This record gives sequence, C-alpha cells and structure tokens, in this order.
Amino acid sequence: MLLRGLSAHAAGSPFNGEWVNVDTSRYLIVGGGMTGDSACQGIREHDSEGSIILVGAESHPPYKRPPLSKGLWGKAEEASIWRKTEERGVDLRLGRSIVGLDLAKRVATDDRGDSYQYERLLVATGGQPRRLPHSDAEIVYFRTLDDYRSLRAHAEAGARFVVIGGGFIGSEIAASLASSRANLYTQVVNRLNPRKSSRRASTLIRASSAASSAMSSSSFPRKCGSVGRRLATSNRAPLSSKVCRREIASS
Repeated sequence: MLLRGLSAHAAGSPFNGEWVNVDTSRYLIVGGGMTGDSACQGIREHDSEGSIILVGAESHPPYKRPPLSKGLWGKAEEASIWRKTEERGVDLRLGRSIVGLDLAKRVATDDRGDSYQYERLLVATGGQPRRLPHSDAEIVYFRTLDDYRSLRAHAEAGARFVVIGGGFIGSEIAASLASSRANLYTQVVNRLNPRKSSRRASTLIRASSAASSAMSSSSFPRKCGSVGRRLATSNRAPLSSKVCRREIASS
C-alpha cells in the first residue's frame, strides 16, 4: 500500500513529503537471527495463515550461528546453515534496520523510510560486542556469516591472530584457527569461561592453548597493535588496550 504523507509513519509525520510504503501484517519480527526464525516457526505452529514480516539488518536470510565458530571450519558446507525461513511463508525484508516505532499506532519504520503496520510485534535484535579503541579495519568482531567469511579469508592469507574472549565462541574460534594452521599467537583471557570452568581448569586449558600455537612466549607481541589481525568475540572479554598488553606479556 502506498500513501502520501501518511500520519502512521513512526514519527507521526510524512516521510520528507514523499510517498511512504506501508505494509500491513499480523506479525512483525524485528531481527533476522535464530530467535526471529524460531519465532516464525512457533507462530506457524499455531497460525498457519497469518501474515509475517521479518525485518533483518543483515543481507542474508536467517541462518544457524553455532557452525560459524566450529562446523564450517571442518567439513560442514555453508549450504547447511540456512534455516529456510522463507519456506514458512515469511516475507523477508533484509538489509534494513528499524529506526522508528510508534507503539500506540502499532507502526514501525525502517531506515529506508518504509513503514510496517502490525497486530503483534517481536523485537529480537540480539546484542553487539563491545568495541576496542582501535580502527575496525584491524579487528573482526565475530558474530555474523560475513565475519566468518572475512576471518576465514584472513586465515587463508596467512594473517596472525590474537583471540580476545574466553567463552564458548572464543574457545571454539581459537581451536578452529589452530586446526586450520592459522598463525594464532594466543587466546587472551582472564579466565576461560568462568561460568563453566574452575580457575585451575581455565589455567591449564589456557596454557595448553598457548603451547599449541607453536610459538614461545618471548615471541608474543607486547602490544595488541603489533598483531596483523585481532579478533574480539565476547561481551565479557578484557577489552582495554592496557589489559590486552598485560595479558599477552604474561602469557
């Protein structure tokens, strides 16, 4: 539906006086990750006919994220990660972000100026890792399929890595890089997954990880900035450059 100067625009005013595209659906899902896809699946179990629109910031349809840090580094193919959301009759609007929301009028607006009128809304946008005070060109904040592709390309090109983060993702990425014979310096953590591991176990695993890099501690860089490529994987990682320097120097 196209309306000019529609008052249902999320800001309650025309979008620059131009035609505004308004789509109406029973369900609006904001977020194209696994949660958004699972929501679509759950809706279809109870409502096979209701219209669903899913708005996602990535250009890819929903996919399985766990294989990004492990399975795809082995024998799994990229074709195996797709969740086939569109086969459930879901209207995918990809490469878009919702920037306005009018709860009273039940209208959301994306960054292209298109509006979505809904009966039910689910916000499932997920989170973002904290960012280091360095140029993003030197860092892969590992979260998406594009991040995996970028990291894999750097590994195959012989880049050197420091993994920052000791949770499941950081540990699996470190193992995947090591198994792919990438130039992995070390995994920088205070404790390896403290919610699941004892301090002693964390210390032993960390020491083993450092040894598996086949490099002596004296060859580790004294600053994160001297590493060709760095990888941030955890919201709980020690992210300041001061901590980073101390952790590497003490490895």
